[in-house]
Amino acid sequence: GITKTNGDRNSVAVFAEANLPILKSLEGQLALRSDRYSDYGSSTVPKVGLKWKVSPELLIRANWGEGFRAPTLPEISPSVATFFTQVNDPVTRASGINISGIFSGNPSLKAETSKSTTIGAVFEPNRDMNFGVTWFDIVWNDQISYYGFQSLVNGNGIINGVQRGIVTRDPATNNIVSVQTNYTNLSEVKTSGFDFDANYRFNTLYGKVGFQLGGSYIEKFQVDGSECIGSNGCFGGGLPRIRGFSRVTWDQGPYSLAATVNYIHSYYQQLLAATYASTANDPRFQTGVYGDRIGSRTTVDLYGAYEFNNKLKVSGSVINVMNKKPPYDPGSSSTYLYDFSQYDVRGRALRLNLTYKFK
Repeated sequence: GITKTNGDRNSVAVFAEANLPILKSLEGQLALRSDRYSDYGSSTVPKVGLKWKVSPELLIRANWGEGFRAPTLPEISPSVATFFTQVNDPVTRASGINISGIFSGNPSLKAETSKSTTIGAVFEPNRDMNFGVTWFDIVWNDQISYYGFQSLVNGNGIINGVQRGIVTRDPATNNIVSVQTNYTNLSEVKTSGFDFDANYRFNTLYGKVGFQLGGSYIEKFQVDGSECIGSNGCFGGGLPRIRGFSRVTWDQGPYSLAATVNYIHSYYQQLLAATYASTANDPRFQTGVYGDRIGSRTTVDLYGAYEFNNKLKVSGSVINVMNKKPPYDPGSSSTYLYDFSQYDVRGRALRLNLTYKFK
């Protein structure tokens, strides 16, 4: 495999923001940003926000805005990436064959754009307790990606009546040699859900104890109208519906300790081709080896610190104390056998930090 990119760009940006005290308890915000890139063009995006202090304990806030992401240099400049990938050939009926995959840059790319709305509330009955919840809704247009190689093979390079790639075959054997495509403005993504957090701290005879809880719940993640949440059937890896953490902390004088439990919910296996999970009534593949879900994962992290004085502090942590491996997912990658968009395969990690402030 090889990757090569040759590109350059100049960019200029202007940004302005204004805070507007509408009432004593109500504040508005207006913002505008304009960027100009030498390779693709310009983008101008606004933002509008409101913050309402309903009472000393309750705050409500809302924001609406537009956003953009300029194509990266590998995506828009002369570039090429060559690698090995696996596909099933509907012509020769061969499965799991290794071929050469090739994709390149596209100078005609547009910037990705988005519109987002968030509405949230924070309730803080006292200085040691607070709760927060935020609803979000995001529409993401012209996402830069590339068509899946299996889809290109199935249509001989044609998807929805349009030539999206080139499938090259050996004229002697008719076996696939390579599949070539390029970056393109591919999809519209619509997603919405909730982010939440809660914090509570209280004093004891043996120090201050704290509890924290946080996470996200995704109610939808649609790509071009197809629902992807709770599965790995769309591009970019698995999309678990729920993820979160809970934490217990303790502080007394120079000592501090923390334990964190991290959780990622299970999701359906829809990416692995020609298996028990996705192909019915085919005796060549219907072995029942693979389940229909990628399992959930729970890990534990520990942290401790000692502060000698206001200048010197030593701390250490153990990440993934139980050394848990990522859930087995051969459909995500024939190389890694797990979804590297969600998990880190390195397992247990030990970290030691020494901090010294000179002022």
